[in-house]
Amino acid sequence: MDATHLAARTPRLDPDDAARIARTLWGVTGEVRELPSERDRNFLLETEDGRRVLKVARRGEERGLIEAQNALLHRLTGAVVRYRFPRVVPSLAGRAIETVEAGGVRHLARLVAWVPGVPLAEVGDRPAALLGDLGRLLGTVDRVLAGLEPPALDRDFYWDPAGGAALVTTHLDALPEARRAAVARRIEAVRRVVEPRGARLRRGVIHGDGNDWNVLVEPGAPAGPRVTGLLDFGDAVRSWYAAEPAIAAAYAMMGADDPVAVAALVVAGYQAEHPLTRPELEAVWPLIGLRLAMSVTIAAIQRSQRPDDAYLTVSEEEAWSLLERLEGVDPDHATERIMGAAGPGSVPALLERRRARIGPSLSVSYDRPLHIVRGWMQHLYDADGEEYLDCVNNVAHVGHAHPGVSDALSRQAALLNTNTRYLHENLLRLAEDLAGRLPDPLEVCYFVNSG
Repeated sequence: MDATHLAARTPRLDPDDAARIARTLWGVTGEVRELPSERDRNFLLETEDGRRVLKVARRGEERGLIEAQNALLHRLTGAVVRYRFPRVVPSLAGRAIETVEAGGVRHLARLVAWVPGVPLAEVGDRPAALLGDLGRLLGTVDRVLAGLEPPALDRDFYWDPAGGAALVTTHLDALPEARRAAVARRIEAVRRVVEPRGARLRRGVIHGDGNDWNVLVEPGAPAGPRVTGLLDFGDAVRSWYAAEPAIAAAYAMMGADDPVAVAALVVAGYQAEHPLTRPELEAVWPLIGLRLAMSVTIAAIQRSQRPDDAYLTVSEEEAWSLLERLEGVDPDHATERIMGAAGPGSVPALLERRRARIGPSLSVSYDRPLHIVRGWMQHLYDADGEEYLDCVNNVAHVGHAHPGVSDALSRQAALLNTNTRYLHENLLRLAEDLAGRLPDPLEVCYFVNSG
């Protein structure tokens, strides 16, 4: 699909038209207001039975494409419990798709249930766990959709990352001359890193637009803000899996103090659900740059067609700012950080696994959690061999891995390791020994499992 002919195909209807369509075909009534959209027209209906969204496709949209999007939603809503997705509401005639007329032109329309949540774009505080959950959401989507490949999604689409370098190159003159060089360098990186690996980059159906307006969050969740849902499958396409976390990372990085760290967290979350191969991980960083280059290029094209539509350029300036910041980032170092974070023993991956299986009452210390693998004497050692002086844990009173303590534990574990509900000489000897070392009036011991 050519990005230069969108304006003429946008449905021409207003909220009154939307109300009439919803009432006539779905039997739904209520207050109506329009929602922002790039290509189609979307209307929110406030009904007595909850919120609904009427989606009217642009002129000439193929029925097979909308049927494919509905098939994706059906698969996800039936298979995924952790996250929410739009649910298609059948019409009074029992159809998932209806044909409507607007301005003398016929369009395809459907109704979906509203998905509750706050857009990630409106969430200022984005802790590491939330960014990891963003990647995990998209990894879950791609894993669940694997094998479901409607022919309509194997399409020529201007947002398809696989054709992004060609699109940007063709329309480079649409960009401000002073800024073209930064975009051209992102395309050079794709030619140098991604294209030689093309045959090793797996393809499948991806959501293709994990921007922060399509991702929903529950900010007040007990364990901290968490991702709850995903909207807008209009950009779904059969393309590179590696592009899915790259697209989401590109938007999540905007305005971040450490953009590379954000990218690493998103990729690590994706990796926990839908692991990428080494060549795919090596392609992620240039694919992030490609998405930014595509974003500013397509925004420039669309602004010339619809200059009054602010939604089409909602992320444009932030994308330019990030592109300029990436000029100072060593791409090899960025890729190393991403690949390190995506490993099975990486801190982000461990945090994701911990959050999934261990209750939040057991907290993790430090803003940058430590992955500790060894203790010896007064020191702890992390997975990278970094040495830390242990001034916190009581075990350091005698040293980590003290041979005498280790041997005593080993001997006792081989003989008996049970509960204090039973009578046992060792428990009494320990209590008597401790009490004998305490001043009066301390004379009774209460044993706990941790200090």
